[in-house]
Amino acid sequence: MNTDEDSGSPPQLLPAQSGNTLLTMSTREIADLTGKRHDNVMRDTKAMIEGLGMVPLSFEGYYVADNGKRNPCFDLPEDLSITLVAGYDVVLRKKIVDAWLARKRLPATVGLPPDVMEMIRRDDGISRMLAHKVTGIEATVATINNALAAIAERLSPAAPVMISRQGMTAGQIWRANGFTPLRSTSWFGNRLTEMGCAMPDQARGQLGDNRARLFDPDKAAAWIKTGGGKAMVDGYIKERAGQAKLEGV
Repeated sequence: MNTDEDSGSPPQLLPAQSGNTLLTMSTREIADLTGKRHDNVMRDTKAMIEGLGMVPLSFEGYYVADNGKRNPCFDLPEDLSITLVAGYDVVLRKKIVDAWLARKRLPATVGLPPDVMEMIRRDDGISRMLAHKVTGIEATVATINNALAAIAERLSPAAPVMISRQGMTAGQIWRANGFTPLRSTSWFGNRLTEMGCAMPDQARGQLGDNRARLFDPDKAAAWIKTGGGKAMVDGYIKERAGQAKLEGV
């Protein structure tokens, strides 16, 4: 009898062991490592087991949730867990392979209850998953900081732009508008102040030995042209001219 002849049966994979303990990976841990919902991983696992002609009941187990409740899961040996994730993307498959490599390096845990074994497996898987996420968050924060720095650099001008608007005295504004010359423009200065044309902080300019009030020429021009200022000034000029005639009689 030729023992080297191919019998046609697929080769059988030896289950991974640590000491005398059969190593398995729960669907709960696979869900944690891959970021998938556990119910979806359970569904895919059941379909895979049945598709391989096996009985799902043989792989049923449980895990202890954070609230202490025992929830169902499947405990898969290495070959089935890798078969399960064969349809996942390469990053998720790599996480499962790394988890198995780490598991094989762990010392034997013969005699530990199943719920303790599950907690050890879950903590190990969650720690690796969190480490990966923290690394991703750090990279994202660095990218955001760089983007904010670039935006701030674009918004900040290379050199500060100083805009200065020089005020004018009431007499200067009076003459600039071509009004009839007067000895004093105090009346006009008072009207400009009432109309809100004064420069901020009651700014004053040097006029000979005196300091004269300063006014915003743009605000003054707007009041004269559209705010009734010209009519008021014309009326005042006529009034002063009438007084002068009376004084001359």
